[in-house]
Amino acid sequence: MAVCKSLMVNYGKIIMITLLITAVLLEMLVSPVQGTIAYQFPRYTYKKKPKIERFFKQEWRKCELTRECEQMFGVERTRCIRICLAPICHDEIYSYDELEEGEIDVRSSSFKGCWRQRYHDIRIRTNRSDL
Repeated sequence: MAVCKSLMVNYGKIIMITLLITAVLLEMLVSPVQGTIAYQFPRYTYKKKPKIERFFKQEWRKCELTRECEQMFGVERTRCIRICLAPICHDEIYSYDELEEGEIDVRSSSFKGCWRQRYHDIRIRTNRSDL
């Protein structure tokens, strides 16, 4: 009987240690590491408005059909189209850390916002001043 109680106590300790190690490992996976730097890039607001979105897609399609971009695929094609659309915005948002294959592009909205401010709005102002 004493042997049985001894085994049960040891078994309980093993279970507790296993649970403690599991909890520590899960905490390390879920919690951000101290001292990490948040992903930073210039942020521009972009509100989807049908007229601007339609114009953006038209301009995107024009760049997509250029000789340079038409021959590319995947991330390289997207990069080419963005450079064609708004080289200043591409440099500002992507040049220090290019988009990689399979990466979720969290900067695309900022790119569109930059494009709208620097290219679309300028075109509208220049067209209105010509009238």
